[in-house]
Amino acid sequence: MAAPPKLLSVCVCALLIALMPVVGFVAENAQPATGGIASDPFLVCMRELAVDPKYSDIAERLPLADMTTISFKMLADQTIPTPKEREEISDWFDKRDKCLKNGETYHRANYPPELNQLGNEGSAGVKAIGVDLYNRKITFGQANKQIQDLGNNIIAKMIPIIKQYQAEIAAQKEAAEQRDRQRQESAAPLAAQQQAYSNAQYDPNRPVSTGCYREAFHLRRDVLTIV
Repeated sequence: MAAPPKLLSVCVCALLIALMPVVGFVAENAQPATGGIASDPFLVCMRELAVDPKYSDIAERLPLADMTTISFKMLADQTIPTPKEREEISDWFDKRDKCLKNGETYHRANYPPELNQLGNEGSAGVKAIGVDLYNRKITFGQANKQIQDLGNNIIAKMIPIIKQYQAEIAAQKEAAEQRDRQRQESAAPLAAQQQAYSNAQYDPNRPVSTGCYREAFHLRRDVLTIV
């Protein structure tokens, strides 16, 4: 499995792509990568959706903003949706589908295919839970428990993928460093030879034969000859 070149922060990418489609939450402490997690159209869309007052009723009963906010009260909720809540649930899922559609191109270009597949799996799972809740087949508490279990299942599948990509990235880094060391080692003898040649060409202690020196020599020889 070759690590995608754009995968700059695989742990964060993995967490986001696997969990966002499951519950549609935005991690405020996400580390933006070059190109960025913070620029993901899906996450931007979901952030806006999570704070939309139109869904204030179901926001108290479902983890629309953050998967980790599934409280004890939410899990213990034995009520079924009211007509108004059913309308909010239906509209929220329609808007969420649009957010997912807006992010498809970005996800394919920036996230590993294995994690995109997990994201799609989680998205389909949470939508199925939403349908059962809308149809009053399950309570809010049961829906929250199923969402929680689905999230845990996605995370369990995600961890081996993260580890594999981390290992590949580390191996690629080590290989690049090894190539750099080899280039430096092979360049050292050539640099030494060039320096030795340069030193041989220039010796500050060697006499320099100039035109004046040669004329003085000939003049001295003529004097000696006459004498």
